[in-house]
Amino acid sequence: MRWMLTGLFLVTCATGLRAQESAWGPRVGVDLAAQSFGDIGANLTDWKFGYLAGLAGDHDFGNRFHLLTEFLYIKKGTRTRDAATRTTGYTTLNYLEADVLGKFDLTGNNEGLFMTLGPTFSYFMGGRVRNVMDGQETTDYKVNGSDLNRRFEVGGAVGIGFDLKSWVLEFRGQTGFTAIDQAGQVRNVVLGAHFTRYFRKG
Repeated sequence: MRWMLTGLFLVTCATGLRAQESAWGPRVGVDLAAQSFGDIGANLTDWKFGYLAGLAGDHDFGNRFHLLTEFLYIKKGTRTRDAATRTTGYTTLNYLEADVLGKFDLTGNNEGLFMTLGPTFSYFMGGRVRNVMDGQETTDYKVNGSDLNRRFEVGGAVGIGFDLKSWVLEFRGQTGFTAIDQAGQVRNVVLGAHFTRYFRKG
């Protein structure tokens, strides 16, 4: 966790010094989270709702290229259903996530459509598991950070968005490249709608 924060801080400082212009602001959003089993993106579970919030930086390097540096609190997890027992399970996994993504301006004037692509680095903080049968809660317990076999997750994200001066809307999909279970089969998948308001430039 410490080295992830240090790495993001160093990248942010370096990009801020070399960028022509930098903007900072809060980022919030809603997401749909699921998990894949086996190959990346395969055998997806049902989706569950979550949210994200944090700080985003947009660093303009010119020639339609920006670098985004983000530090987010994001809810991942899954929803499962067992028709035989009429039970629905909800797993919520809370992560701190550092993203370093390239942003490609598709219009050439720093407004309008853009695409994003890059790596994500996540650290599992804890979570919760609930099971509901016929509308009645049967189990509810916390998941500690040490309960996952692999607490640190490396992934990738791709997105498309619209930039209107200081307001930004982006739709982003991401998946873990590293698995969170000991057998190496389970990976987090997230689809999100991100809203950012930038305040400071220079």
